[in-house]
Amino acid sequence: PLCGCRQMHICDCMPEKALLQHSLVLSTILPGTAKSRRTMRDFFRVRAVLDTLPETFAAPDFVERLMARGISRSSAYRKLETAVKNGMVQRNGRVYRRVS
Repeated sequence: PLCGCRQMHICDCMPEKALLQHSLVLSTILPGTAKSRRTMRDFFRVRAVLDTLPETFAAPDFVERLMARGISRSSAYRKLETAVKNGMVQRNGRVYRRVS
């Protein structure tokens, strides 16, 4: 605290922003309250599928290969659009091209 208190307690002099930050930190370390981190597994699945495809490919080819790896059809199409957005793939009409 800014007032020089040596005890670990919430003091009237603690700014609201600091109190909110402290609450956020506590809420993430209490048992059962932390959110699990998303794994990067899907990114590597997408990259692995892209590496097996020819330089230009159609969306169904990409989707079929992701489905073979356990990703649903709708999720595979979303991942393809995300790959386009992230610059991993370029779209030209119905044809996609890998970006190295």
